[in-house]
Amino acid sequence: MGTEHKKYYYRLRQDSERGQNFSDIIRKGMDCERAAYDLAESLGAEEYIQSPFCDFGRCSAFRFQDAGLAKDRGFVKIHDSDLYVPDVDLRFTLHKKGEEPNGPDMLLKREEIDYPTARARFSRTEIAQALHIRLEYLSPTEYLRLLKVAPDYIGAYKHGVMNAAEVLSKATIKNRRDKALKVFFLKAEKEETALGAMASTIPFISTKWCHGTDKGKAVYYAMRELPAVPVGTLNTIAGIPVNVSCVAFTISEGWIYIKASAPSILEKTLPTNDFQVIGEKQWEDAVANEKNHTQSDE
Repeated sequence: MGTEHKKYYYRLRQDSERGQNFSDIIRKGMDCERAAYDLAESLGAEEYIQSPFCDFGRCSAFRFQDAGLAKDRGFVKIHDSDLYVPDVDLRFTLHKKGEEPNGPDMLLKREEIDYPTARARFSRTEIAQALHIRLEYLSPTEYLRLLKVAPDYIGAYKHGVMNAAEVLSKATIKNRRDKALKVFFLKAEKEETALGAMASTIPFISTKWCHGTDKGKAVYYAMRELPAVPVGTLNTIAGIPVNVSCVAFTISEGWIYIKASAPSILEKTLPTNDFQVIGEKQWEDAVANEKNHTQSDE
């Protein structure tokens, strides 16, 4: 059995400034959820799966009872799953500024970047292709791996902590093959330096494209345009770290009851008449009370 993580329970006065902010986000979130539901209904889906990058709104996938309908709407089934996603592929390309292509694919993002950013996002081969040059050698680090240099030393070389001579001293040169690899490493390093010198003076354009069927692109765009509340918004208002599971909440008798997987910093910063630490029993009573009110309203 898995370990049960400790839970923390609080209540926030709804008419306090922070409580009003929380309530505003909840109202906005309900609108986001309604828009996502409306899209799912218009597509004929039985259910939508909320995006993991949002507290409210946006869709990452759908469930359909009719596979034929899903295909007709522009969806494909995820392997080994009952979920469907738009029939599209997202592609990233790198070009010199002024040489970025036009085509039938949907352009999602265009960004001007410098060489260090391009080097972090793209391979050296992709950078060379963008510069219209042909590389003769593998990357220097590839030759170090072939020479069986320890990963720690390769990492130190890659980040400039060790130079070529220092990292080569960690390689065991036993035979003719190893000697050839050492020579290739030195040539590759010169090629890498020349590539960096050339690329450092050139502005690059990074693009993100949506490639797929017309119906797939249309539904992907519709999903992208849905309103959303970014993930961590409720956590931030409640003083909960954004890297823990999302806050659960319920509203009862003028209080917003909060359940979280980490303690809130508001314990030490907000007046106790606005924000209070409570127990699990009070949380459960509030949830039951809100459920009863909802059922009576129906």
